[in-house]
Amino acid sequence: MSYMMTLYRTYERLEKDPANFTQRGLLKVGFSTQQAHVDVKLGKEGQFISATPVEKDQADTVIPVTEYSANRTSKPCPHPLFDKLKYIAGDYPRFCKEDNAEAYQAYMEQLQTWCESSYSNPKVKAVYQYLNQKTLIHDLVEQGIFSVDENGRLTKKWENQPNLKLPVGNQSDAFVRFSVIGIDSVPALWQDGKLQDQYTNYYLSQEGSKKLCYVTGNHVRACTIHPSKIRNSGDKAKLISANDTTNFTFRGRFETAEQAYTISYEASQKAHNALKWLIQNQKQVARIGDRVFVLWGVDGEELPDPMADTFQFCFEEQSVEINTEQEFAQQFKMAITGYHAEIRKDSQLVLLGLDAATTGRMAVVFNREYNGLQGNELIDNIERWHKTCAWNIRYYNEIKKQEYHFGAPSPVNLAKAAFGVSRGNYLEVGSNKLLADTVQRILPCICDGAKIPRDIVKAAVNKAKFPQNYGYGSLWEQVAFAACALYNRYLYDYDKDNPLIYRMEEFVMGENGVFNCVKETDDIEYNCGRFVALADAIENQVLWGKNKPDDNESYKEVRPTNARRLLTRFCQSPYDTLTVLYNKVNVYIMQSKGIKLCDLCDLLDEMVSRIDTKELKKKRNLGAAFLSGFCSQRIQIIKERQIKKSQKMEEE
Repeated sequence: MSYMMTLYRTYERLEKDPANFTQRGLLKVGFSTQQAHVDVKLGKEGQFISATPVEKDQADTVIPVTEYSANRTSKPCPHPLFDKLKYIAGDYPRFCKEDNAEAYQAYMEQLQTWCESSYSNPKVKAVYQYLNQKTLIHDLVEQGIFSVDENGRLTKKWENQPNLKLPVGNQSDAFVRFSVIGIDSVPALWQDGKLQDQYTNYYLSQEGSKKLCYVTGNHVRACTIHPSKIRNSGDKAKLISANDTTNFTFRGRFETAEQAYTISYEASQKAHNALKWLIQNQKQVARIGDRVFVLWGVDGEELPDPMADTFQFCFEEQSVEINTEQEFAQQFKMAITGYHAEIRKDSQLVLLGLDAATTGRMAVVFNREYNGLQGNELIDNIERWHKTCAWNIRYYNEIKKQEYHFGAPSPVNLAKAAFGVSRGNYLEVGSNKLLADTVQRILPCICDGAKIPRDIVKAAVNKAKFPQNYGYGSLWEQVAFAACALYNRYLYDYDKDNPLIYRMEEFVMGENGVFNCVKETDDIEYNCGRFVALADAIENQVLWGKNKPDDNESYKEVRPTNARRLLTRFCQSPYDTLTVLYNKVNVYIMQSKGIKLCDLCDLLDEMVSRIDTKELKKKRNLGAAFLSGFCSQRIQIIKERQIKKSQKMEEE
């Protein structure tokens, strides 16, 4: 669990910047968060002034906690300052059926001990003086916050606040926070940094069982119950837990839980609070269902997001205009150089994946640590990923114009392409677990340079063979291009000498800043794909070009073409379908009526001449090479039209 030490060091770096506490939500030692429902304002002598219900968007409140109150269940265990009515209202039995004597007494004794210590605060004493009067609920009823029935008991619902959406169902479960006016310029106790420091020092000063802390190496007060709320405020799962003494949480290897792992209270608080802060604030965070992946450096190094596609990798903003592939590749190179510059000899980087194995226990499902210059290996592997699991992916520039640049889709989009189904205009995977598991299997390919799993490639390619499953539009293109990117990585990993591999180095060397997207090869499956793409383009251009063919650089589709509708059949029975499709395309060629199709028609005939019909008869179930040929020819047609349109505009 060396990542706990890394988190501890990260917290020590974060706490040097006060803005992390005041503006970015970093918690101090001994603090947690809670949704408050009522804000009670007191005077400096502990007199009641007013109370207001707390709006839901302002309800998050930083509260002091003890080791046990932060993890309390049914047994009374009060928080040190802010709490529910059950703990802080001395008149609770008068307005509720339940007796709270034990909970109230425990709260008041705990608060009194703090007030009498050397770490006390005048505002805390004011709260104690007020609550000791046992009039809290009475004052809230008189103020019109709470409503009561004919017997003077609290009603279940907030009948006095019908238009206010409070994040609690029962009035008796309301959580109360305090403000004290007239002592200093910070009346809200939950925002008082000085008060928070006083409580932290007070709680750390209390005696406890001292043991060797595996994080700091010191004999200090040990922690037996650790924080939850790691991924979000409702998260009950814990990273460190050993409360199960009947099964094999630690038994089998150790006699006691302490033999497995011991950490001090302060170190545990700092490590867990740092992890919470990173998940909330770090750019390199991916949430997939309940699973969370986060990458960070102890010293705040600027790092690439392993979950980003190539465009996101290069640009923080999506509205960026890149006109040529050379510009795009240059920006990619600059980004890689910048990330390498962040790595130092003393750098410590961690990539952590978290998921809840059960409701109460958190599992570390993915863990990579890079010490010193090992961080350069991470950057190199991410660079290799973007260069190899890559294809011409569609982006939108600042004027919402489609652009295609050579790069890698995001791991999430790859997983959706492999295992997703069409839901209107987006892809959806059947379960978040399947999506998260697939992304997690792809992650070692990005971070470690591992080989791409064959089954993921096969699944994406098989999905792409059925365009009819994705309605009509660009959704199928997303699946097909993702499948081609996976296939390109597959060739890098398993067939390095294959001539169908696409390389970024080739990509940036084309004339006029455009990569020649098609490969000149005798591969029969690849050429079949090019043939179908040409047939698709010809039919589309005839259908659309009868009106204004030059106004559309990416041949807007009027309806599914014969090529698109016969694509699945072509993959299954290429020889029989080739003749059928060729005859159908010829009908549209004859109807072209002067539409410029010469280049496309010549290419179509060339592809037919390249396809060996004897070999084609033997083919069944064309695979990824067919898709690669189809998509590369399609992109080539689009790019050539973009160039012609640009040249025409320059001439005018």
